[in-house]
Amino acid sequence: LAVEAQTPALSRLAGGPTMGPARIAGRLTEVKPGWRFAGQTQASNLDLGAYSLAQAAGPFEVTSKAGEWDVKTRLAGSGGRGTGLLAAAMGASPKASFEGARLADGRLALRELVLTGPGVKVEARGGRSLLGGLTFKGEAAISNLAAARRGAAGSASATWSASQSKAGQPWTLTADARGDRLATGYAEIDRLLGARPQLKAQGNVQGRRVSVGSASLQGAALKASTAGVLAADGGLTFKLDWSASGPFRAGPAEISGNAKGSGAITGTLSAPRADLLADVDQIDVPRLPLKAAHVTLSFLRKPDGSSGMVALAATSAY
Repeated sequence: LAVEAQTPALSRLAGGPTMGPARIAGRLTEVKPGWRFAGQTQASNLDLGAYSLAQAAGPFEVTSKAGEWDVKTRLAGSGGRGTGLLAAAMGASPKASFEGARLADGRLALRELVLTGPGVKVEARGGRSLLGGLTFKGEAAISNLAAARRGAAGSASATWSASQSKAGQPWTLTADARGDRLATGYAEIDRLLGARPQLKAQGNVQGRRVSVGSASLQGAALKASTAGVLAADGGLTFKLDWSASGPFRAGPAEISGNAKGSGAITGTLSAPRADLLADVDQIDVPRLPLKAAHVTLSFLRKPDGSSGMVALAATSAY
């Protein structure tokens, strides 16, 4: 059976980012004990914020048998343009291939994912164990940062793994990301992170609930760690611990020496709140040097339009 379908606005059907006209055409064939559809797909005017893609097209195949759906596709993009990190990574003609399945028990199994562009390379593969568990491992590399922002340079790489023992159980995730001669183009961030920052994280995902068991960031002048839960309803419950080496500048004030602190992120994704506590060795305000300072910061949207408050207690010879 020859099948053709088209829509003037794919995003109205699929949701997600803005997507314009799309078309799919191919042949539906009986393949006992199920069926297979093989053809070509094309989508235009994909808008991802600061980056847009004029067109993505390629072969598309779906096979259904015994309650399981297998999907394969290879897409080639054209007319990519924009600014920022995503544009520098994807470039004008990114390419992607995907192979996965929706199992009979409702789980999603990703078998292969490849994404390439002038500044990005992602490769990931998954499988199914003899006992029915799912696994997924991959690695990614980002380069071409100089095209993203003036002053940016270097590269970053990451590896990750995910596993699920059986249906109804959470996914267990681990990730490890590192920078190599990395520069973001923001002077203070680059001083804190240094050329080879490292980020490690592990946690669980079940449905819309994300539980972060531990996440740590190690930079040249900054150490930070967090743990907590993003609930299914969007509620946030995270704790923070950090330490950093100065100096830091905030307008006419300079925070010198070392600083350390703790805090919490609560509220919801749509209305987050951050409460931070910091102990600072010394703050050099013009004509008023302060020592042994204790700072309390709260970031939240208030009815009067302000975005937070700050309180400072310190000792001074004045």
